Amino acid sequence: MKLLVYISLVLLAAVADCQAGKSLPPAKLTVSSNVRLEKPADEITLSLSIETQGDSAEKALVHNNETMQKLIRTLQTEGLIKSEYHTGQFSIQPVYTPYPKNPPSDFKQSIIAYDVTNSLTIKTQRLELVPLLIDAAAKAGVNQVSNLSFGIKDPHIYRSEVIAEATAHALQDAQVLADSAKVTIVRVLDISLDQPPEIMPRPIHGIQYAAKMANSTLFLETPDIELSANVKLVFEIK
Repeated sequence: MKLLVYISLVLLAAVADCQAGKSLPPAKLTVSSNVRLEKPADEITLSLSIETQGDSAEKALVHNNETMQKLIRTLQTEGLIKSEYHTGQFSIQPVYTPYPKNPPSDFKQSIIAYDVTNSLTIKTQRLELVPLLIDAAAKAGVNQVSNLSFGIKDPHIYRSEVIAEATAHALQDAQVLADSAKVTIVRVLDISLDQPPEIMPRPIHGIQYAAKMANSTLFLETPDIELSANVKLVFEIK
């Protein structure tokens, strides 16, 4: 657990007013507490890409579809269920003849083939399956694994814990400050909580898993994901 606590103190001392009978605003003590907790990731997302080429768009597409169906069957054999994957980006691009070193003035490129790229996005909480899925995917014809990241499926599960931690520290710090300043806390005037920051998945860099790595065994260590809360309390003091 990582904890960072930031404290700001605003102490407004009462000053005698020259106008008799006018009420003065109460003296205030303001404390802010920022707490960051780390929780283990319980979800992983990754993309599997298949790229095929053919001398016609139809041939490249048929080959790609066949490889994708083989991939899906392979992943299902390893235990992946339909709700844990969906198709992603898809593209067909023509491949042109390269320019010669010294092309003639009337040189024109022509289409010599077509590239088809299709991807499958996996999102699962069964982290133990991922190394098996990647190994199986490489054997099924996947060219690349990308966008691999860890996250927390429902960060709200831990939200109350982080808020309670931040509030407890703010109360504790306020009491220490009041005791040190020889003042008394009367009551809480205001409590505010910052909007929670978006929990960004933690990407895993450097994962380029090509078919030539089909005999490799991948080990993934589950990282911790940071959650935070910032609480501000305003007290009346005397």
